[in-house]
Amino acid sequence: MGIEKQIEKQIGTKLNLKKLVGIENIRFVDKDTSLVDMGMKAIAKALKDTKKNIPTFKKSDIDLVIYCGVSRENLEPATAVFFHKEMDLEGATAFDITNACLGMIDAMFVADSLIATGRYKNALLVSSEIGSHMGNMALESILEGEDVRQHFPALTLGDGSVAMIISSFQPSTNGLLSFKYGIRETFGQYANLCVIKDIHTPMSINAKELFDIALQKYPPMLIEVAKECNWVIKEIDMYIPHQASKRAIEEGAKKFGIKMKNIHFTIVNYGNMASVSLPFTLSQAIDEKIEKNKKLNGEKIILAGFGSGLGVGIIALEHIPNE
Repeated sequence: MGIEKQIEKQIGTKLNLKKLVGIENIRFVDKDTSLVDMGMKAIAKALKDTKKNIPTFKKSDIDLVIYCGVSRENLEPATAVFFHKEMDLEGATAFDITNACLGMIDAMFVADSLIATGRYKNALLVSSEIGSHMGNMALESILEGEDVRQHFPALTLGDGSVAMIISSFQPSTNGLLSFKYGIRETFGQYANLCVIKDIHTPMSINAKELFDIALQKYPPMLIEVAKECNWVIKEIDMYIPHQASKRAIEEGAKKFGIKMKNIHFTIVNYGNMASVSLPFTLSQAIDEKIEKNKKLNGEKIILAGFGSGLGVGIIALEHIPNE
């Protein structure tokens, strides 16, 4: 049963998710699947892809594990510790960075900085989100008579997991994605626009105002990133935006003249997977590119995310071909 029919069956109201935010399907995990189960599958793919591109890479080379999801296995210890345990890593540090939908973006900044100092060499970033938990609470609140509009954004949340490995530069088969430049800002005056007080309380969000403000903050930040990279925004090969609203993404793209063919979406078939969305969409875009052209070839890539706080983060990646 599609997500819209599930909602309509439970609350008796037709919500056109495709028209409102572009969602046609959302993936949910079963109740017996844990965050670690989800994450380990993503890690297996990340290790396989890394090994394919860097044949000398071994699991034991990982010396830093960062978990980045809003969803947590327990309050304590850090969820990263459970991945450390499952992978049987020795001599590796593990900790969490959780910051709404920007968890993976923030972890990329942190990992890049720590690797640049020489403190670590190979960081594993992993995130698992079970957003359906928030969606279920939103449905219960709506059934109790609360405003559908207040809880609608939680109904767009899906479940998913993603993992990536960030390393110091090393020889590769098909080249590497280089962290070229990034910018990250927080606008604390909007902190109350999206709040989850605890795991038992439905998400409270003013989605329209949050989107409107995020769209105001993006342009100058994207212009700065493009300037620092000496890029022309219209010529960016892959634009990977946070997957909260396809319509909002399309509106933002028009302001910059970004070609729709260069914008990648996963919200249509997966919903909004919070911190998982950006890196998952990047992975899908790269897989599609490789399937079509057999390899990457110097692509310029923008990751653009936002999250409650209000936080906005933009990272520029560039594929460096193997010489």
